[in-house]
Amino acid sequence: MESKEKNRNKKWWGNDVLNLIYPLIIASFCLFLKNTITIKHPIDGFGDVLSSITSFSSIIIGFYTAMYGVLLTLSNSDFMKKMKRENLQGLLKFQLYDSLIASFLAFIISVIVQVTRHYGGQISIISFNLWVFIVSYFVATSFRSISLLLNIMFKHDSGFDDDSLDYKPSSEQINDINEINKNL
Repeated sequence: MESKEKNRNKKWWGNDVLNLIYPLIIASFCLFLKNTITIKHPIDGFGDVLSSITSFSSIIIGFYTAMYGVLLTLSNSDFMKKMKRENLQGLLKFQLYDSLIASFLAFIISVIVQVTRHYGGQISIISFNLWVFIVSYFVATSFRSISLLLNIMFKHDSGFDDDSLDYKPSSEQINDINEINKNL
């Protein structure tokens, strides 16, 4: 039992921490890249980019809202029970809140940049830098959360063992296969 706990702690400090911080790493890298390359603001066609980001973040917010409803229906699934046993529901909740907040921030900062880009000066530069960071973070955290949600949707009660990738068909599936084989 103790070795299982050690493996869990080792996994936490490995994969889980990286999974939590990689959106920050990507956002920081994009901001660093933007400042290193010295992209001039405003860029031709930037208004269209802002409109697209505003639309995309609105769609993602709608997707999350719909997925939260689906998660409620999966609350008694084997996958969600295992998450509760492993005390991972806090991590799940953090990732979902994080991505939803990032979506709203991307939407809000895109609207702010749409206004400030016409004025120039320091406020325009600051809002553009903030926009690059938040939108990069938003894209990375959206990928993380959508991957998590898809994993939950397709992994729950699927006949897969949570600790391996070996497929274990249910007895009903085996009976169906045997019935098909009899008819051949």
